[in-house]
Amino acid sequence: MGLSWYASADEAMAEAQRHGDLVLFSCGAAWCPWSRLVRESLFVNDAIIESLGTYRCLALDADKDSARCNNMGIVLYPTTVVTDAYGSELGRITGFCTPEEFIEGLVRIEGRSDRLAEMFTLEETRVNDQAFLIAFGKLLMEIGMYDGALIRFDRASQIDSDDRFGTLEEATYSMAECYMLAGKHKEAGRRFRLFAREHPGSERYEYATVLAGLCYERINYKSVAREIYEDYLENQGEGKFSAFVRSRLDNLKKER
Repeated sequence: MGLSWYASADEAMAEAQRHGDLVLFSCGAAWCPWSRLVRESLFVNDAIIESLGTYRCLALDADKDSARCNNMGIVLYPTTVVTDAYGSELGRITGFCTPEEFIEGLVRIEGRSDRLAEMFTLEETRVNDQAFLIAFGKLLMEIGMYDGALIRFDRASQIDSDDRFGTLEEATYSMAECYMLAGKHKEAGRRFRLFAREHPGSERYEYATVLAGLCYERINYKSVAREIYEDYLENQGEGKFSAFVRSRLDNLKKER
């Protein structure tokens, strides 16, 4: 008996929702020899078939399914993406690997899935626990559930708005990081810059400043990025990122 392969993502996820299963997207390319190996050797391996027995599987082609592959952020082939029944990514395995390595990757992803279910259950009684909310937000951010992560970080920052418990700094930095990972670079840059102003003594001050500059560069706000980098060099002198910041400034000057 082989794996349960489906013709469409909608069909695979509908079945997964009906049975409480996970969904596996095997993203490959016809021109990629490693992708062929995944199809012809890995997914016919008895141990792999047993490990994926309850998964709903869908094969995606880089050319035929380019829009979905791009939306999933696939840049290397083959890549295996595991999601919950509603399409939220839980983890991915990139490149060809042995059956043993693939199963180890699945175990890590499934453990994360179990942890996620546990955290949702715990939240019912710990909705006002700022430390729990930050931990939950980081787990959600790690698996790409950015909206959910932001909700938890924001809640934690409101609970500890006067930083009585020492979690406000963590919450505000994590929110900026989450916006950056979600591709919302303007908001991320604004929040990293604000964090640096409000937490000048933080160990993350330099990271926040440099990330703010990079985020503004990403959206082509070059004058703002230059201002951030120049302020960094003026305030930090020879900080840990001084050489990097100077190189970024040199690049921005060349682009004028």
